[in-house]
Amino acid sequence: MASDRFSHPLGGKVAEASWDVALAAAMRHHRVAIAEEALAASLLPDLDDR
Repeated sequence: MASDRFSHPLGGKVAEASWDVALAAAMRHHRVAIAEEALAASLLPDLDDR
């Protein structure tokens, strides 16, 4: 699970992510939302492999 500084309690409707079908279910299960903007620096290097 992501660090608590990047997550917050899940509120409202969970958007379905077309690129990860399990993401919305995991967010609902854990009742946690994580803003991808907060993790951009750690996510961008993954794009180097493409």
